Amino acid sequence: MKKLLLVGVVVAGTTVGCARSPMDQLDVFQRDDSATEDRDEPAVRGRVADLFDGGTRFAVGGRLDGAIGPATGLADEAEYIDFYSDTAWTASNLTVRGDSGSAMGIFSVSGDIGEVEVGEPTRSCQDDYEDPNSPINTGEGVVASLTGCANTGDPEDGWSYDAPADCTDLEIDEPSPEAPEGTVATMSILAHWSAASGGGQERTVKATIHLAE
Repeated sequence: MKKLLLVGVVVAGTTVGCARSPMDQLDVFQRDDSATEDRDEPAVRGRVADLFDGGTRFAVGGRLDGAIGPATGLADEAEYIDFYSDTAWTASNLTVRGDSGSAMGIFSVSGDIGEVEVGEPTRSCQDDYEDPNSPINTGEGVVASLTGCANTGDPEDGWSYDAPADCTDLEIDEPSPEAPEGTVATMSILAHWSAASGGGQERTVKATIHLAE
């Protein structure tokens, strides 16, 4: 089983051109909670840490589905993954090469993902910076973000699009039967851009990262 772990600060390799930049005030989408009302309850309740046996977390696979900027119709396994996680910070880069272009998702979480409740989504938005009671200002809980890079060619061509998502939903669940061998938990990151930040059209992408130890 191939384990992918970056020890230290996450870097994106030679194709990096995507930067996390401050966002202007933007209208953000509202989550449709009815879509999750019938979701099966996780067999293992409690914190994500309960899914692990105290070992180091590794990424053993990942993918991007959806659209980032000009790269639409993404439904591809990542050909390159960096991953790092400790009690204060989790970060990962996923690069995919799709039929309509290539994309990279730069994902990060401030806070301990081990304290996240299994199967319970948590949302972070750019306008949380303006809310003094949000986790990003109180330091409580976790704050997730995803910056999307994309082009209409190959990753080696550089990125023509570079923007942080307006809102990012993070959920960590038990692995599905289709997950790679050895997967202990699966991170699902749903990121959304409004038309203003998505290059003229709304964009949504789902990043999936499978974790083992």
